[in-house]
Amino acid sequence: MQRRQFLSSVVGGVAGGLPLTARGDAPEAPHAEPAAAATSAQALEYGAPLFALTLADGREIRAESVVARRTYTGLLAGVPNDEINEREVNELKEMCHRAFLVEDSVIIPPAMTAYESNELHWNEYPPIFVAAQFFCSQDPDGSINFSALAVGWFQTSLQPLIPDDILAAIKQLDWANLARDFVF
Repeated sequence: MQRRQFLSSVVGGVAGGLPLTARGDAPEAPHAEPAAAATSAQALEYGAPLFALTLADGREIRAESVVARRTYTGLLAGVPNDEINEREVNELKEMCHRAFLVEDSVIIPPAMTAYESNELHWNEYPPIFVAAQFFCSQDPDGSINFSALAVGWFQTSLQPLIPDDILAAIKQLDWANLARDFVF
């Protein structure tokens, strides 16, 4: 019986967006009417994309899949060097390949931060790398059914899902030349 109560608390805490206490139970949640919950800005309707935006060329694209990972997970000691930084970019490309089953991807050029401590000098990428697969079902000449493009980037936090600087870079992508076209 205790296990059922614990699981119920965990599910209620996660579904309600409430943090769990140290005991593993959720604090009392305020009562919300079902209609209010359905109109919440946090709710994602079934079939809705995770993220949608309009490119500079007017195409509307949508992300159906997003994956993220911490940068420098293999660096157990020391600081990043040029070789390690190059490996991180290659791992981001590989993550796009594995997650979205694509051969090619576009990596938004990452901003690096220079650090100095004692005698050491190094450059470091932001702590999270993210990849998303975007789709577009608009075709100016009607010759394709849809197109897709995997895009990867580095960012400092998971919120917002796509930071403004990355969003601006994605909006400027040359979709017609970078995306892969599909015909059924």
